[in-house]
Amino acid sequence: MPRESGEAFMTMNTRIRNIDFELPSTDGHFQELSKRLVESPVLLIFFKHDCPTCEFTLPYLERIYSRYGDSKAAFWAIAQDTESEAARFSEEHGISYEVLLDRKPYEVSRKFDINIVPTVVLLDRDGSEISRFAGFQKAELEKLNYILAGLDNGTKPLFTASDDVPAVKPG
Repeated sequence: MPRESGEAFMTMNTRIRNIDFELPSTDGHFQELSKRLVESPVLLIFFKHDCPTCEFTLPYLERIYSRYGDSKAAFWAIAQDTESEAARFSEEHGISYEVLLDRKPYEVSRKFDINIVPTVVLLDRDGSEISRFAGFQKAELEKLNYILAGLDNGTKPLFTASDDVPAVKPG
């Protein structure tokens, strides 16, 4: 149902306030969502080091990141792990974007209703969700690639014929 513009504005402001967080990174500094959203959209990638589907999915997100860097959105992997587990996962899987730590009791994951890892959430600068999916979903990753590219005609597909990947792999 369409909303009045004032109602949508209030909902977005409430949403930002409810989802705001500050988390430490594996390199020792803190990131605050509301401050980063002032600059750009943010892609949140919730994962655990011992999740096989995370091991399968995050390198494809790295492939997207290698195309755009932080020019389209800030990429934040949010680990439901210890600092050493998250850092080891990041190194072993070639993750170059920032890794943040959501430690027990996983307050940030709960704010975003994360029940499955990996879960990927793209937030617009107003805090609204542009895209969300869980597990490995080839079509959703491709859609994310095109969203971040701005649907320009020069966008290369994320997957190639040599990528032997399933359409879906649950988390």
